[in-house]
Amino acid sequence: MKVSENQHRREYVKPFALSYITPLWKGNLIIFGLLILIVLLYFLWQIHQATRIFYQYVEENTSLISRIIQVNAKNTVLSKQIVEALIESFLGNMSRFIDYLDTVEPFTAEELTAFAMESGLSGIMLINESGKKIQGPDHYFDFLKKDCRTANHSLNNDSLRRIYFLILPRPNSGCIIVAMTTAMIDALKDNISLPRLLNILSSLKGILYVTIRSKNNNEEIATDHENSPVRVFKVNGLNVAEAKMTLGRDILLVGLDAKRYYTRVQYLWIEFIIFSVLLTLIGAFFSWILYHYQNAYLEEVRNFERRLAQEKEDATIGRAISTITHEIRNPLNAISMGLQRLQLEATDLNQEHLELIESMQISVQRTNRIMKNLQRYSKPLVPKKDHVHIDVLIQRMLVLYKTQFSQHQLDVHYNPVPIQPIRGDQDLIQELIENLLKNAIEAQPAGGIIDIELYQINSELLMTFRNRGLTIDPLDIQILLEPYFTTKTTGSGLGLPICQKIVYAHDGRMTLSSPSHSVLEIQIILPSLMKQ
Repeated sequence: MKVSENQHRREYVKPFALSYITPLWKGNLIIFGLLILIVLLYFLWQIHQATRIFYQYVEENTSLISRIIQVNAKNTVLSKQIVEALIESFLGNMSRFIDYLDTVEPFTAEELTAFAMESGLSGIMLINESGKKIQGPDHYFDFLKKDCRTANHSLNNDSLRRIYFLILPRPNSGCIIVAMTTAMIDALKDNISLPRLLNILSSLKGILYVTIRSKNNNEEIATDHENSPVRVFKVNGLNVAEAKMTLGRDILLVGLDAKRYYTRVQYLWIEFIIFSVLLTLIGAFFSWILYHYQNAYLEEVRNFERRLAQEKEDATIGRAISTITHEIRNPLNAISMGLQRLQLEATDLNQEHLELIESMQISVQRTNRIMKNLQRYSKPLVPKKDHVHIDVLIQRMLVLYKTQFSQHQLDVHYNPVPIQPIRGDQDLIQELIENLLKNAIEAQPAGGIIDIELYQINSELLMTFRNRGLTIDPLDIQILLEPYFTTKTTGSGLGLPICQKIVYAHDGRMTLSSPSHSVLEIQIILPSLMKQ
C-alpha cells in the first residue's frame, strides 16, 4: 500500500512538471528554426537583388554598346561624305592648277607622271580641244570609255582599281582628269569600320564577345529573368551572361563575363551556410543548456512534491501515532505495573503462572518499544550539530555489541582509519550506527558477516555496511526504506527509515544495493567538516 501511494505521488508530479516545463526547450528550437528560415529568406532576397542588379548591369552595358555602334555607323557615313568632299575639293584644285601650268607651258607625258608622283596623285590626263590626250603614267586611263562631254563631272570611285578620279572641263574645251588611290581612305575606313569596332569592344575587360547577326523572320528576343533579354550559361568553363538587342534589321549579341556574379552568389551561399551552422550550433547549445536546466528544475520540483507529500503524510501519521501511542502506552504502563505487582506480591502462583506473567511482561516491553519507535519516527529531527568522530563512535558500538556478535556467530570486519570529523548530532549519529548494527544482527540470526568500511572522499565521508541477510528480490530493495515494511517476525519496519531520516537531517544520502546474492549493502554519504 505504501509503494502504491508513493507511485501515485510520482505520477502526480510528472504530468504537472512536464506540462509546464518540457515545451520550453522545444520552443527554443522552434525559435531558432524560425530564425534560420528568416535568414534563408533574407539571403534568397539578397541573391535575387544581386541577380536583378547584375541583369540590369548587363542590359545597361548592352544598351551602351548598341548606342556606340549606332553612333559609329553614323560617324562612318558622315566621315565617308566628309572625306569624299575633301578628295573632290583636292582633286578639283589640283585639276585647275594643272590646267594653269599647262597653259603656261604644255606638259609632256613624262612631266605629268613626275608631277603626279610629287603631288600625291596616281594619274593625270589632259584632253585638249582637238581631243588629243596626254596622260601619265601611260595608259593609266585607258579604262575610261567616256569623253569629256558625256563624263560625270563629280567625284567618281572605281572600287575595282581602288581609285578616286575627277573629270573637270577646261575653260576653252577639253577636260582634265586626275586620280588618286584609295589606300589612305581604305585605311581610314578600316579604322572606323564596324568589324574593327566590334573587335575593340570584345577586347575590353569584362566583355567576352560582341557580334551582330541577321534577324530571322518572326524571331523574338528570349527572356531569362523577369522579362529581361539576358540569359546566363556556361561554355568552355566560362560563365557567360548574354544579352540580345534589336539593332535595325539585325540582332546585337553581347556576351559579358559573369564570373563576378557567380562568385557573389557563391559567397552569399557560403555566408548563409556558415551563419546557419553557427546559428544551429548556438541554438542547439542553448537548447541543451535549457534542457538540462529544465531537467534539473523538474527534478527539483519532483523532489519538492515528494517531500511535500511525505511531510504531509508524516504529519498526518505523526498526529495519528501521537494519539494512538498516548492511548496505548497508558494501559500498557498499567498492565506492566500490574504484572510487576503480581510478580512481587503474589505468593501462591505456581511456576507456570510465573512464566506466563514473564512472557506477558516481555510482550508489553516489546509493544512499548514499538510505540517508542513510532513516536521517534513521527517527530521531526533537528540535529544539534557539533564535531562528531564517526570512527570513534563505530569502535564504541562494536565494543558494546561484542557479546551479541558472539552469541549470533557473526564475524565483524572493520579496519579503523583516521577520518575527518563531521558536524552533526552525536546522539543521532550514534543511534544511526546502532540501528544499522541491530538490523545486521536481526537479519542474520543463524550467523553471518558484518563488513564496515569508512572512507574520506574529497569533502564527503562514505560509510558502508554489508551483511548477508537480504531475503527479497534485489530489484525491490528500495522497499526496505519504506516505513512499516519488514521481513522480520518481530520487527516494526522503522529501523532503516529512521536511519534514512537521520541521514537526511544531516544533509546526507543513503542508498541500498545488492552487490552479490543475499548481500545487502547500505551506503551512507555525509558532508565532512571541510565542506561545512
